[in-house]
This record gives sequence, C-alpha cells and structure tokens, in this order.
Amino acid sequence: MAQVKVKGARKIGFGEFEKALEQVAAKKGIGMDELKEKLCANEGPKVQATQPDFVKFHDDKSTYTGVYANGGPTNVDDKGDLASLCDRSPADNRGVKTNS
Repeated sequence: MAQVKVKGARKIGFGEFEKALEQVAAKKGIGMDELKEKLCANEGPKVQATQPDFVKFHDDKSTYTGVYANGGPTNVDDKGDLASLCDRSPADNRGVKTNS
C-alpha cells in the first residue's frame, strides 16, 4: 500500500508490512488475529499452466534410436589441445598433411 511504503523505495520492510496488515484488517472490518489466521491458512500460489500431452517418440526413451539411444552427442569430447585444433601445416587438396 502506498501509505506504508517510503517514497522512492522499491520494497517494504517487515514493520511496514505489519502496518499494511493493520490497514487491510481495518478496511475489511476484522481483527488482526483473524486476518493472520486467514493468511496462514492460505495455500500459497497455484500454478495453472497447461500440461503437455505425452509424445511417445519424445518422452519414451526406450523408443530412442541411433546415437540418442546411447545417451546422445556430447560437447565435452576430448579434442586435445588448441595447437592440434589450429594445425596450419601444409596439406594437399584433400586435406592430407604433406611432409614439407
């Protein structure tokens, strides 16, 4: 509530929260104890997202084939050091290294 928040602040502290609860209780015409009971009885936020349908060939891992049946490709392969990746020694047209 704007009456309890300090101007320019983005959040309120616990003391300000208690003042806001007092204002809510007064506005609803109930006591603080009753308001606190209602707040504690609340289950919290509820997720109401759409649940996806089961897709056999995606969700059932027993139907996987090829490399994915064995865990799939990885990007953690051992490729050696940077010098072997950036080998710029002479090669023929097919990429075979020459002894020059």
